[in-house]
Amino acid sequence: MKRRDFIKNAGLLAASSTLCVMPSLASEVADHPDIIRVTLTSNNHSLDLQRAFDEAYLLWQADPSQRRPIIELPDATLTIGEIENNSRGQYPFRLPPTFKLRGAGKGKSILVCEQPKGAQYRLLMTRFETRADMIEQCPSLSSQCVESNRSVLGASYDIHIEGISFVDFDNAIVLRESQRCKISNCSFEGSLLGIQLLIGDVFGNVNHTIENCDFDAARRDGSQNPFCIRFEAPFSVLWTNTEYDIDVDSCEQLGKPVFPYHESSQRCSWLDSASLERYVNSLFGENREQDVANKGCFISRCQFRNAGYSAIEFAGPSNTDNIVTSCGFYNCSGTAVEFDKGASRNTASYNFISGMKPTTAFGPSYPYIFQAAIQEQEGLHQSDVYLKDLIEDLGFARPDSPNFKGVDIFERASELPVGNQISNNVFEVSRSYYISEYEVDANKAAVLPDIYPSIKLNKSLNTVVANNMEISSSSSPISSSLMGSSIVWYPDDTLRSRSGGVTISGNKFHGGLYVVGDPVAPAMTETVVIEDNEFGFDGELSRGGFNWNYLKASEVHVRNNRFYCGRDSSSSVMQRQDVSLLRLEGNHIQLSAANSLYIRSSNALEERHAVTQLIDNVITGGVAISIYDYEAQNSNNFSNDSLLLQGNTFRGLSDASKVVGLTLWYRNIQVHSNHFDSFEDKVFQLYSLSDDFSFDYKNELTLTSSSSNRVYDRNYQNSAGRYVTSEFWLS
Repeated sequence: MKRRDFIKNAGLLAASSTLCVMPSLASEVADHPDIIRVTLTSNNHSLDLQRAFDEAYLLWQADPSQRRPIIELPDATLTIGEIENNSRGQYPFRLPPTFKLRGAGKGKSILVCEQPKGAQYRLLMTRFETRADMIEQCPSLSSQCVESNRSVLGASYDIHIEGISFVDFDNAIVLRESQRCKISNCSFEGSLLGIQLLIGDVFGNVNHTIENCDFDAARRDGSQNPFCIRFEAPFSVLWTNTEYDIDVDSCEQLGKPVFPYHESSQRCSWLDSASLERYVNSLFGENREQDVANKGCFISRCQFRNAGYSAIEFAGPSNTDNIVTSCGFYNCSGTAVEFDKGASRNTASYNFISGMKPTTAFGPSYPYIFQAAIQEQEGLHQSDVYLKDLIEDLGFARPDSPNFKGVDIFERASELPVGNQISNNVFEVSRSYYISEYEVDANKAAVLPDIYPSIKLNKSLNTVVANNMEISSSSSPISSSLMGSSIVWYPDDTLRSRSGGVTISGNKFHGGLYVVGDPVAPAMTETVVIEDNEFGFDGELSRGGFNWNYLKASEVHVRNNRFYCGRDSSSSVMQRQDVSLLRLEGNHIQLSAANSLYIRSSNALEERHAVTQLIDNVITGGVAISIYDYEAQNSNNFSNDSLLLQGNTFRGLSDASKVVGLTLWYRNIQVHSNHFDSFEDKVFQLYSLSDDFSFDYKNELTLTSSSSNRVYDRNYQNSAGRYVTSEFWLS
């Protein structure tokens, strides 16, 4: 039976031809008092369910107040089999623009898909082509007719789905072009996707709620489906074309924006500029309020298990201002929550995450990938390069242009994250996997994390990571000598005029903070704040610390933190940093007996004025402390760099093999009112190389009985020097 014939038989075309439009969305629609109960009359329960939806549409259409019809499922298992004329590209259930589908509860009203994976439809989908009112206006569903009626009919609205178990569907529920829908008290088992949000290009998805639902992505054969919930918006894959088995010359002769040629696979990829232009024109207005997006959605009190890639993924820039809170994630691989490909201004808070593992979703090409329990991720860099050029060429960011989309259009449309918040989450760190299960090469395995990273940031702008906590389970390998990777941050942003602005505050982690920068990236423009955190814990088995490489910024404040550094040599390093103002204040840094604190600036290719300040810190233990400009002794580019040490306490350096306790090498050095406590068997307590070395005569030294008490100052070229011991120490 064809779609139009089925509708006619159901009586829809006999209804009033008056065009019905949805009421104002100022408040939630009222429920209709009449309840439609699904009656199981055949072995094909799909038809039973469709009859109920058809009846619901007639009830809604005939109601002067257009109250929401209620469909009630029985306490039974409904087998959803094949429906005639349905394929993966067509969706059989014709839905009213608003309805409530109510089951008897999880595990009671059960919908089970009988079709094989990949051959089945999306069960319930709120798209214009599945709307009964649209089908009435456009029986053939021609694209021209549908497009002309979309704005008149409006978005689907106030759809509630509750108390139902969905089993083995490719896509159980898909929300598209809909507003204020709610899915609650449902369960999803073995589904490729439990819930999918596709924005469309007219209304988007706005203010949906998903609460108290259970998701188990495990298939019956024990393997894992990749997702539980996926928010999807257009991103670079849609405007990237690829051709294989093409030589490099033919690739370059395409005359299009070509990505780097892939030699081994003879792969040539290029950008479809027309598709990229349509993307900007169809989804973005002159400001964020006018943009079409998946936005304002709220996920709470849900449980997620066995996701193979990302339990909740926000994919694409047009996923904004959504919240995931008070949820539990167990035995998932890859990520629990991912803000991917530029998803921005989203929040993950008050969630509990346990048992994370590397994902094998991309095997065998990539047999395993380490991500993080919660992460934000950029998209395709080359696409953003072309997007930036397109915005300039077409005037999308120029107020005097007819194509004007706002001065911040690149920030809104690029696949670079902005303003996400990761707060108040609890990560249970444990031996949820063994590296040998993923990597047999001992050399490669040595650099992999033995406990899964909790948070990863990538090209972040104004991201907030606050008040998160790691707890250890009984199986956690806390005795490991390796520094744990609790936060890993890749800050290099080469495209935006604004970058950085990251705040990391109030967190308590067993592991450390890694910063992995890029030597050619520009410095971050916005101030970075790292404050009131605890990395590691006070004890012999500490796994905390910091390892920063190529941190480049205008201003970085590191204050009131506690770093209990692990025993490996990477646990207390800031190297190749290039920061105009780096201020470490009020921190407690505890080094293991075999380690040193090492802060080193990067080489400067041009003149700079960098200020490094260590104020009121307490640094305990370790072998030695070294703070200096790198490879700068013969370069005038460093002549204005300065170092201030004031009010710090250095105590308990303990290795007699090191002759220098504290080495400072800057052009301009000030050392005021510091305390050097219990330096053991050192020849030099402080060794300065500077053209301008000053002190306030208030530095204080407490020696062990066998130690010397000398302070030595040499010029910046390290060619001549003097002892300053007698005048340096507090008399």
